[in-house]
Amino acid sequence: MCNVLPFHEIEKVHCTDTIKPTEVPLRSYSGHTIKPAGFVTLPVKYKDRTINLNFHVVKMIVKPILGVNSCEGLGLVSRVYQLENSGTPSDIQKEYSEVFQGLGCMPGEYTVKVDPNVTRSYTQLVRYHYHFKIK
Repeated sequence: MCNVLPFHEIEKVHCTDTIKPTEVPLRSYSGHTIKPAGFVTLPVKYKDRTINLNFHVVKMIVKPILGVNSCEGLGLVSRVYQLENSGTPSDIQKEYSEVFQGLGCMPGEYTVKVDPNVTRSYTQLVRYHYHFKIK
């Protein structure tokens, strides 16, 4: 995943003249192809870390996006490759007892509103048949 900044955010920091051309198209999670206006390298600081990051600049009204590699580089997230057993389920239930109290209902009343103009969609169940041979 790459870093993305909308053009209007680049204008705010007055560095539109540093945008370099690129021919690399971006693909959104929805599958749409987006042609960026270019890319820019900017220093990004979080706590005691400052790193230079490449941002693809798009001429759309979107929220800025930091890719996973940039988030790791800044120390915002870290990957966990190993899990440790921290006790039995009853130990965890005792330690976090407030989570396991009550019937699971949230306080108050809630109303779900459905837009009547939205077309309903149904997902068809697809069954796969597997044949296993035991040797």
